Amino acid sequence: AGRIDVRPGVERLTARGVRFTDGTEEAFDDVILATGFRSALAPLEHMVQRDSRGFALRTDRVRSAEHRGLYFVGQNYDSSGGLQNIVRDAPLAARAIEEDG
Repeated sequence: AGRIDVRPGVERLTARGVRFTDGTEEAFDDVILATGFRSALAPLEHMVQRDSRGFALRTDRVRSAEHRGLYFVGQNYDSSGGLQNIVRDAPLAARAIEEDG
């Protein structure tokens, strides 16, 4: 139905959506940015502050400390490992999105 669009090369988020590295800009209601094994917050660098390890400042593990409606999964790396933290964070983010909706 065209309701979901997978696109590479996010340059930055804008007030209406996303600007891509090819220069195009599109409006989106929601954006899920999957960054891989690093914090990779460059597209958000103008929006969020980072902690000493380069992860976004958060409350309740997953909510942005600065922006309502912005959530982070897997930004809590510790000795239990990245995937274990993602498993823990994903349901927390889903609940937070539902609560904040």
